[in-house]
Amino acid sequence: MADAIAAGDRVELRGFGSFATVEQKARMGRNPRNGAAVSVEAKNRLHFKAGKEMRDRLNPERGGPIDQIGMLRNSPHG
Repeated sequence: MADAIAAGDRVELRGFGSFATVEQKARMGRNPRNGAAVSVEAKNRLHFKAGKEMRDRLNPERGGPIDQIGMLRNSPHG
């Protein structure tokens, strides 16, 4: 999985989400200690996007499967 992502491929885990690399362009930043302008180089970042099933499980009030079954209402955590 790590090799595929490092090669620039998108990796999807059904029911969980997908991982991909995103190129972050070079930019000017600031040194937080003294406020001086600093050049930040371009780099690749890892991006994760939660899949629909995972989003529904995390947010059952939006009509996810847990809310439809009623498990959350009977849970001591809900």
